[in-house]
Amino acid sequence: RAWSHRNRKFCPYCMIEAGYWRASWCLMLATCCPRHSIWLQERCCSCGTTLGIEAIGCFRCDVCGKSLVDADSA
Repeated sequence: RAWSHRNRKFCPYCMIEAGYWRASWCLMLATCCPRHSIWLQERCCSCGTTLGIEAIGCFRCDVCGKSLVDADSA
C-alpha cells in the first residue's frame, strides 16, 4: 500500500510558501520534506490532534481551528 489515507502529513513551510497540499505527502514512505529537510507533521501544533481529511480542504485543524499556514506552526 503506497498511500496513507489515515494520516494527513504536511510541511508547514511548503504550506506557507505555496498554499496547497501536496499529494506526495500522503505517501506511506514520505516522512521528510525534500525541499526544507524537516519532518512532515501529522498533528496540529496547537492542540496535538492528528489531522483529518477536512484539514486538507481548509488548511485548519479539524478540532481547534488553528491555521496550518501560520508562521507559528512552522
